[in-house]
Amino acid sequence: MMNSGQASGGVRVKSLRFQPRGTGSRFAEMLRIGGTTGEWPPPMVVPHRVDFHTVLLTREGQGHHVIDFDWHACAPGTVSWAMPDQVQRVVPDPSLSVVALLVRRDALLIAEAADRLEARPPERVSWAVGRQEQARLADFLDALSADIDAQHDELVRSRVTTLLLELERRSRLDEAPHDAESAHLLAAVRLAINERFRTTRRVEDYAAVLGYSARTLNRACQRLTGKTVKALLLERTMLEARRLLVDSSATVASIATELGFSEPTNFVSAFRREVGVTPQRFRSDLVARGVPLGGRGPAGPPRGNV
Repeated sequence: MMNSGQASGGVRVKSLRFQPRGTGSRFAEMLRIGGTTGEWPPPMVVPHRVDFHTVLLTREGQGHHVIDFDWHACAPGTVSWAMPDQVQRVVPDPSLSVVALLVRRDALLIAEAADRLEARPPERVSWAVGRQEQARLADFLDALSADIDAQHDELVRSRVTTLLLELERRSRLDEAPHDAESAHLLAAVRLAINERFRTTRRVEDYAAVLGYSARTLNRACQRLTGKTVKALLLERTMLEARRLLVDSSATVASIATELGFSEPTNFVSAFRREVGVTPQRFRSDLVARGVPLGGRGPAGPPRGNV
């Protein structure tokens, strides 16, 4: 299913790379996990960063899909979606049963579609579907599963491209109406930030790369998110810091260097200002709440929003 041990820059993280079992497709894998007699694979219940899409459709029971420190309830008919590079784990009740679709990040047939998904806001990761939609999704996944087993890679890639784009559209249904140009600019900014936040946090650098003025980018971002480009940059940097604190045994100084801070003290100050506690306290609080760090130990029950 998955293979661990991927480095991120100078910091060693406990990452999972896509590695399908058996003789199925090279681009996707379908798992049916859990239930009263089923067991959960250890990589699914311990926090890890993954380099593939993970889509869970809950069939029965209750539990949580924890994605980047936010707890998303799993109940019959819910869909949750972890993107590549997010830190995730499943906290299942004994009765939880899901269909899990794992998709390589390079499986999408359309480059623009891949960019669109990479720019997707990280908070839109879970929602409930009605019975009819759930039935259609289950039928689609059954057909996809057959193509995966038959190694019909081009059909698999076509189906997962369609599915992920439809899920992306579905996740935006509750958005307020907005103008297309601002949405395009915001997506471009998010994509550029994901690619460059470790090397520069100067808004002018992003304006130069994207070919717009800093004022134009700020206006588009504030219109749709209420945040400036600088605020989005800092938000993304602190998200990465939290990921590294939970998903690696790296020191705070190493993480500061990884994220482009000239001094660890600057990183600690920025983290405390944005998150509310120091990096050391953030990590120790996770341990106190029973969250296994760096891929060590079993997952515990929910004890807070981490």
